[in-house]
Amino acid sequence: MFELSLFRPEEIERYGPAAGLFREAVSGTVYQNAVARLVHGPEGLVCELEKPWSALFVWLGGFAAEVVGRRQAHRALWEAFADAEREGSLLVVYDERRSYWRRPGRSPLGEARLAAPYCFVLETPRVRRLLFFTGREFLDFKKRPGFPVLAPLRE
Repeated sequence: MFELSLFRPEEIERYGPAAGLFREAVSGTVYQNAVARLVHGPEGLVCELEKPWSALFVWLGGFAAEVVGRRQAHRALWEAFADAEREGSLLVVYDERRSYWRRPGRSPLGEARLAAPYCFVLETPRVRRLLFFTGREFLDFKKRPGFPVLAPLRE
């Protein structure tokens, strides 16, 4: 399992060649909504957020998606807020205008709402989770137990 998390446009530019290789490594079903593009296949998962977020998340390795409804998406969001408060980072993009961003040791940015998001990415030492709205339902990806969690690519 390999993980690449690039949170800022300058990081994507800096690690552009590596990011390009990992994007190419994953082929499969493409999902797109107003805020993000997701590719999910046997090789892994790529989620690329549109501007102004311009974040890129790549997880190579097997990820299964559970299809959930709006009620389960709200519950996943509650759980993600709690996990991020304890020990992790969380980026929630509700729609084209609203987002919430929490990183350890920093003040949260944006508004934490209980509206079903278009996309969220949670990273903690124990779990990686991505929830993606396809237009009709939500795809809930969680790191399967037994895989190590590697740190994001950093110098």
